[in-house]
Amino acid sequence: MGKKIRVGDGRLKLEWKEIYSVENLELDEDHKKIFNCINKIEDNLYNRESKFFEEIIGDLKEYSLIHFEKEETYMRSIQFNKLEEHILEHKIFTQKILEIEEKSKDFVLLNNMLNFIKEWIIAHILGSDKEYQKFLQHSECSE
Repeated sequence: MGKKIRVGDGRLKLEWKEIYSVENLELDEDHKKIFNCINKIEDNLYNRESKFFEEIIGDLKEYSLIHFEKEETYMRSIQFNKLEEHILEHKIFTQKILEIEEKSKDFVLLNNMLNFIKEWIIAHILGSDKEYQKFLQHSECSE
């Protein structure tokens, strides 16, 4: 899973590495924002009563939805052949974020969902997102 940094409570933070790049600066910047939001949620796990915690979850939802829209538009523009599968993955992630919003008072459940989201985002970028990068490279070579 990428380079991990231990924080004070022993949890692991996500850290951006160049291997995650999809060679699209705007999409890479979105991915970095999503990493940052996930890390902020974890940093504030023990302060879930605050409005700040709710704002961070809202930011994660907002950044993710904006990013998914941009990414799906980009994939349409390159006529990516696995667009529908990719959109389905985005819907799964969005559903998990909505569950986090609803269940933010249940520490164990929240912790499990955060672990899922961290693993999902890394697997998604290194798997599905890299597929459209390879697709574009192959398409450019075929021209």
